Amino acid sequence: MNYYFKLQHWRLKRELTGLGMNPWVGYGFFLISFIGISELIFKKLSYSSYLYLFVALLMISSLGGEVRNQFLKSVFPPAGYRKIRLAENILCALPFSIFLGFKQNYAISVLTLILSGVLSFYNKAGRPGFRIPSPFSKNPYEFTIGFRRTYLLFLAIFTVALISVYYHNFNLGIFCLLSVFLVCLTFYPDMELIYYVWIHAQSPKMFLRNKIKTALLDSFFLSLIVSVPLTFFNPSRLGIILLAIVIGLLNMVSGVLAAYVNFPIQKTVSQSFQFICALLFPPLLIGVIPNFYFQAVSRLKVYLK
Repeated sequence: MNYYFKLQHWRLKRELTGLGMNPWVGYGFFLISFIGISELIFKKLSYSSYLYLFVALLMISSLGGEVRNQFLKSVFPPAGYRKIRLAENILCALPFSIFLGFKQNYAISVLTLILSGVLSFYNKAGRPGFRIPSPFSKNPYEFTIGFRRTYLLFLAIFTVALISVYYHNFNLGIFCLLSVFLVCLTFYPDMELIYYVWIHAQSPKMFLRNKIKTALLDSFFLSLIVSVPLTFFNPSRLGIILLAIVIGLLNMVSGVLAAYVNFPIQKTVSQSFQFICALLFPPLLIGVIPNFYFQAVSRLKVYLK
C-alpha cells in the first residue's frame, strides 16, 4: 500500500515538473485555490456546510470509477485493495473535513470522514445488475449508464432546487443548476475502451460532433428540471439563468473533448489543470475548447478513418 501512494506522489511531482513548475510551488497553488474556493462557497451560498459536504462526496465518489478499480483489484489482494480504497478516500476527504472544522461545523466535519469511508465500499465495478429506468436509453451509453449510477445525486439536486424556490434562495437554485452539469461531466470517463471508439465508422470530427451533440441535448434536458421552476419564480433573473445554462453547456463540450485529448489513456496533469481552470473560470473555455478539440482529433485519427 505504501508503494502505491509513493508511486502516485511520484507521478504528481513528475507532471508538475513537466509543466515547468516546482512541485512545492504547485502544492502551494492547489492549497491556496482550495482555500479560496472553499471560502467563496461559505461566503456566497446558504446552507454552505451541507453544500460543501455534497461537493466533497461528489469528488470522492469519482475514485470509485470502474476502470481504475478493476485495475487495483487485478494488482492488489482483496485486503490490500480495501485498505487502499479506504485510505485514499479518507485522504481526499481530510482537507474538506479540516476546513469544516475550521468553520466550527464539527458534526459535518466528522460526517464527511465517515461518509468518505463508507464510499470506499461503493465502487462501480462489480455491482449488482439492478437497473434504474433511464430517459436516455435510445442515446449512446454515457448518459444511460451515468444517469442510472447517479440518480440519487440528481434526486438530491432536484430536491434542494425545490427548497431554494420555496425559500426564495436564488443563489442556491443557480448552484443546483450548475451541479446538474457537474454531475453530467462525470459520465465521460478518462479511459474509454478503444473498441467503443473503433466501432464508429466515422471521421474523428464527425465522432466528436455526435458526442458533443448528445452531451448538449441530454444535459440540457436534465437542466430544465431545475431551470424551468427557477425561471417561473424568478422571471426577472432569466438572464442569469440562461448564462448559467450556457456556461454549463460549454463545460459539457470541454468535458467531452477532454475525454479524448490523450485517448486511450488518462489526461495528463497539464490537461487536467486546463480543464479545472476553465471549470472554475469560464472565460478560459474560449481557448481551452479549441485546444482540446484539435488534440482530440489528432489522437482519434489513429482509430477512426
